[in-house]
Amino acid sequence: MSHTPRVALLMGSSRSYERGLIHGIAKYSALHGPWHFYRDIPSVAGGRQLSIRALKDWSPDGLILREQRNMDAVLDLGLPIVISPSQRTIPGYANIRSNDDRIGRLGAEHLIDCGLRHFAYCGMDPIFVWSRGRRDGFCRRIAEIGLEVHCYDPPHKARQFAWSRERRHMVAWLRSLPRPLGLMVCSDDHCLCVIEACSLADRRIPDDVALVSVGDDEMICDLTFPPLSSVAMATSRGGYTAAENLARQMTGCKETPDVLIEPTGVVRRSSSDIVALDDREIVGAIRFIQQNAGRPLSVADVVGATSLSRRALYDRFARATGRCVSEYIRGVRAARAARLLLETAAPVAQIAATLQFPDEKNFARFFRRERGLSPREYRNRRGDRHSP
Repeated sequence: MSHTPRVALLMGSSRSYERGLIHGIAKYSALHGPWHFYRDIPSVAGGRQLSIRALKDWSPDGLILREQRNMDAVLDLGLPIVISPSQRTIPGYANIRSNDDRIGRLGAEHLIDCGLRHFAYCGMDPIFVWSRGRRDGFCRRIAEIGLEVHCYDPPHKARQFAWSRERRHMVAWLRSLPRPLGLMVCSDDHCLCVIEACSLADRRIPDDVALVSVGDDEMICDLTFPPLSSVAMATSRGGYTAAENLARQMTGCKETPDVLIEPTGVVRRSSSDIVALDDREIVGAIRFIQQNAGRPLSVADVVGATSLSRRALYDRFARATGRCVSEYIRGVRAARAARLLLETAAPVAQIAATLQFPDEKNFARFFRRERGLSPREYRNRRGDRHSP
């Protein structure tokens, strides 16, 4: 294209998900553009709902947008387009989707690691396709350990959520569930409602209900009481990939593969700070491993932190968690390494030193054995929330 591409970027910025996408799109434009963007004007500045006539008058070369009420009219423009859907994926177009099965599984694994044996999922399944996907991934992972999930069933199957209508039903549902409970909620926004319902149901977080959500929106997670554990996603990388996709379309490419946003891991906060095991010695062992995951640990170190013999620790740890002590240590160390790779820009050698590995090669061998990828491959494939 001989002129500066004109791209309509039609999504809000009130949530971390959209802000992450926009950050990645802006990064692509800075590196490969520039692009001239057409944006929605905030209502406080006199903006209004998207007008198809105004969009036509601006004559964009392509569009990146959240699903709109007038999607059919937008699609009828016949322009290159990348869509971030909410209620439904749109066949034949490039959709920005999250890896919802993996998100659900990560939430389940986090709550399993808390030692919980009762699980539930609360979503907005009648409305959003991504809520159903997260539910299914969560339920599949819990089924793999031979347990069931209590899934919230809203009293009204409307296509729009109304908290005033749902509140009483959700409170009754929470009161009906066994405790202690590991509860995954489909999004940080929706978790605000669940937290209120827990209070009304006289269910303490995390003692009665350990909560994990999705989105890691710090403006929500850090302001709840207690602070909310949440699955973080590589939205910035997703936005960058969406911009790459649109650029190819604007130069004549007819392929429109979907953009898949990967989760980067669970950011643990106080809402799931629980080890729900009856064996207090094993609870202490798990706490010791979690608190010391930044340095090499041996089984002997864990034995020394308890009053158990080595054999008793082996037997009771496996009985309580379903894993041997050394496996649990490796898993916690690998999770710490993965978070550093995805949430910081630190060189791999520096991360190896931070975790007190002898050298970078030793760290790389360990990480590949645990995660199936080298540290650099893992970082490049999964991306992070802050850079493409």
